[in-house]
Amino acid sequence: MKWTKSLLAATLSLALTACSEIDCPLQNIVALRVGFYGADGAQVQLPDTLSILAAGTDSVLFNRGIAITSADIPVSYTREADTLLLRMADAAGRVATDTLIFGHTNQVHFENIDCPPAVFHAITSVRWTSHDPSALPMTVDSVVVASPNINYDAQENLKVYIRTR
Repeated sequence: MKWTKSLLAATLSLALTACSEIDCPLQNIVALRVGFYGADGAQVQLPDTLSILAAGTDSVLFNRGIAITSADIPVSYTREADTLLLRMADAAGRVATDTLIFGHTNQVHFENIDCPPAVFHAITSVRWTSHDPSALPMTVDSVVVASPNINYDAQENLKVYIRTR
């Protein structure tokens, strides 16, 4: 009986150590990180509600963020430019939309043959439009590329400077 238990324990131990572990990254989400800043350069919490939509589609990429300082947005891996609609709404029901357009390259990235591929991006250009501040006081003032590489790293890619008056 003792010999059987030892053999069973050895077999189980061998079976558990013989399995190979797949080296796929655990945090495998590729997303554009947008941070929001005031005129003084300090990161700010947006005073109004923000939704981010993909232009030309009915896709909502970020829905009704309140008092946020940043947002993670998926990037198209088939196009070379994305147009985002930044829809802002205040408590009084006023709504205004700014546009953020950024060009990017797309590069397929393989970690391991057993892992699904990812698409990394590099920002090549950025431009924006701002709504009239009389419609809603919060509007995009300017946008700066903080880090052009969009990959698994959770780093800020764009700094959006907000004008509140």
